[in-house]
Amino acid sequence: FRVADYSPEETISSHKHSFHRYLIAGSALACDLLINLPKMKVHQKAGVTGALKNLVGVNGQKAYLVHYREGMASQHGDEFPDNISRLIWLQSRLRQALQKRSRLLFRIARWGWRPLKRLAGIKTEGTRENLSRNFYMAGGAWYGNDTIWRMVYDLNKIIRYAGPDGELKTTPQRAYVAIMDAIIAGEGNGPLQPLPVDLGIVLAANDPFQMDMVMARLMGFDYRKIPILCHHALFADAEWGAVPPQELSIDNDGKSLHGLDNLPVLRRFIAPPGWASHIELGEEDATSAMQPARLL
Repeated sequence: FRVADYSPEETISSHKHSFHRYLIAGSALACDLLINLPKMKVHQKAGVTGALKNLVGVNGQKAYLVHYREGMASQHGDEFPDNISRLIWLQSRLRQALQKRSRLLFRIARWGWRPLKRLAGIKTEGTRENLSRNFYMAGGAWYGNDTIWRMVYDLNKIIRYAGPDGELKTTPQRAYVAIMDAIIAGEGNGPLQPLPVDLGIVLAANDPFQMDMVMARLMGFDYRKIPILCHHALFADAEWGAVPPQELSIDNDGKSLHGLDNLPVLRRFIAPPGWASHIELGEEDATSAMQPARLL
């Protein structure tokens, strides 16, 4: 297990078979109502980030947040796809080896990486013009990441069921509401380099799975192709993740819609480079775009 730029030893010691450790803010466990305020945008490692992924903020030690498994897919990892550039693979390994051990060697290697990157045409800054080209992908930033959604489910399980003492109970421990800011959303190389999308909408829900499925649909993505959403039945309790998407009840500014497929696509968002052409809705699945409006 790995988290880029953080101690692999601390990550490994916190996650073993049937043992997963997190450092959760006491205020999040002591509250009677948790209000989650996510932003609508895409994410390199998770495809999209909304109400579910936003709960990484309740954890106080990033080394506990497993992002990927080291190695290529053929090596039972999900750090890289098998066709990754060997130059990117080498840069990632040198970065991992030097960053925490020698500041001088790390700086020298970084200076050497810049001209090599230019010669190889590897892009690291996401713009609307270069996202479809030879873009840098490492650290689980691709559609084959089968790890990060599990960590996100852990955090949501904790917020759903952990009492003030941190012990997981058998019943929900607090009320919950998510209010999503999609007034300006983000597409492209998110979450750190999102390209702004002016939508002018707000969403609200008491089930993060329903909210994020609606979010994905509005963005022109297929939730069935996004691990953080398509595995919802593995989390499902009496409320969260239990309602089949085709039975969702959606209030679109006073107009009732039944079923996720009846919700129009607001805009076809640009997927993160490692997810492009893998999570988009097909033409037959998407309806014509509607004008931006308040969506609750």
